[in-house]
Amino acid sequence: MQEKFAECRRMKKIAISLLAGLFFIPAVVLAVPAEQGFLELDDGTELSYLSLKAESKQIYLWLPVEFGSHAANEKVGRQFQQAGMHSWVLDLLAPYFLSITTSSLDKVPGVGVAALIEHAHKQTGKDVILVAAGRAALTAMRGARSWLEQHQDKEYFKGVVMLHPKLFIETPEAGVQPRYMPEIEANQLPVFMLIPTQSPGRWRAMDNMQALGLQGAPVFTKFIYGVRDFYFRNSHPNQVEVQKTEQLPSEVQLAGSLLASLPVEKVNRLAEIKKQVLKSAPSIRGIEDYAGTPPAPELIFKDTTGKTHQLSKYKGQVVLLNFWATWCPPCVHEMPSMDRLQQSFKDEPFSILAVNMAEEEEVVRTFLKRDVQVNFPVLLDTKGLALKDWDIFVYPTTYIIGKQGRIRAAMYGAIDWNSDKVKAQLRALMNE
Repeated sequence: MQEKFAECRRMKKIAISLLAGLFFIPAVVLAVPAEQGFLELDDGTELSYLSLKAESKQIYLWLPVEFGSHAANEKVGRQFQQAGMHSWVLDLLAPYFLSITTSSLDKVPGVGVAALIEHAHKQTGKDVILVAAGRAALTAMRGARSWLEQHQDKEYFKGVVMLHPKLFIETPEAGVQPRYMPEIEANQLPVFMLIPTQSPGRWRAMDNMQALGLQGAPVFTKFIYGVRDFYFRNSHPNQVEVQKTEQLPSEVQLAGSLLASLPVEKVNRLAEIKKQVLKSAPSIRGIEDYAGTPPAPELIFKDTTGKTHQLSKYKGQVVLLNFWATWCPPCVHEMPSMDRLQQSFKDEPFSILAVNMAEEEEVVRTFLKRDVQVNFPVLLDTKGLALKDWDIFVYPTTYIIGKQGRIRAAMYGAIDWNSDKVKAQLRALMNE
């Protein structure tokens, strides 16, 4: 039986290698070395990675992001390689039978990442740096913590480079500040964050730095101007994003070189870390009461037709104020249901204002013409000014403004706005 199992595993490796060989034909023609690697864990899980060799002193382990294909991750890895950076593109979802979603990244065990850190050093003799974007930053930090618990006396793991990281345990209830994962506030490794200026995370940068540096770890932040989250993966990038994507390898390499130059402090508080299970936000929710019902901040922007909208002028109506972006799949998914909701309440004291966050006007116009057509005003906040005033840290975010101009409810994430539950909640506010 064991022999059959071993033979199946051997055939699996051969099949993956053959497929990789077919897939990487252009790389062979260009004489760009790429190797498919495997690492079997003690529990039998077999992790795979694509090794893209270069002469850098460090090896960069690129973690998957929460959307898109594995091939898209490989594209970034090859950019690193062409810039002279030895990189591994990790596949952490398929080995655990997980789909490419945000919640899946929360389920990746830290021991797998820790084992790959150790394996990368043994295979190459190089210092190791993790690179992670978005929610994968949490995956990286769980792996980093797991590695520290096993290798407190070693210094070849130099830290983590994060691109617009999402470091909270879960999306909180409306009006409640988000909580950091315990491994974030117990961090003792150097961290370098690259934050797009057109990101909701821009206004959380100082909070993130404080949380990551509570134990004295050095934490650095650099803002990438004129781009959005996941700009290097955007299917419709603007001109600035194209330029910044070309510069991404040099940004990461500079960050990694800085981290590698720092002394690694000895870990001394591991026993105090309390493990917590990451919870995914429920998939079916309604709008949630907002604590304290504060007055809504003023908001004045032009819509795509050039008309100016001022939120305070909408007193006497219930306003659904939605903050969204064209590159955000959940935002796009919920917009048709918002449009149906608007039609349902067209004769009621109710309005929808959708504020596009920090994108160029032409990008928004093209998107609304090509991808989603709606009948409510789409406001243009091209500089992202409302991100701070409205405490936006996740897309989409929606606030419900009552008839007296106060925030009565909110919703972090996407829902079906045309559901009977939501309609009943909104109608109750309109009847006050």
